[in-house]
Amino acid sequence: MSHRMGLSYGVLLLALLCAVSFGAIVRVAVGYDDAHVTCVEHGFYGGGSTTDSSFFARVYDGCSTTYKRCAITSYGVERGYAEIYTGGLCNAWSQTWGSYTECAGGAKVYAPAAFSQHTHSYSPYCG
Repeated sequence: MSHRMGLSYGVLLLALLCAVSFGAIVRVAVGYDDAHVTCVEHGFYGGGSTTDSSFFARVYDGCSTTYKRCAITSYGVERGYAEIYTGGLCNAWSQTWGSYTECAGGAKVYAPAAFSQHTHSYSPYCG
């Protein structure tokens, strides 16, 4: 009986590792985030697919960034924004302000303690 339990745990562990690896591969395959780290991670983050009109402008916490601003843009026009004054994640979701296509979407981000205002966009911009 204990041999079967040991085998079951081994198989379960192997399945878990495979699932995690597959998840990483799928994330890389979708790969339409446009973000980087300048003291804190920030940028444009795609939703579940490239055609679901769901994307995010985010500025993560860190580096003494209490004030952060993250805005959703579409065709270069700001559509809505979120502001954080006391630290934490700044997260703006495109669908809060409408239905915008990812290929024309962008994330205008600002955290004065870490970086100046700039825009990240969906990499294969469709103009």
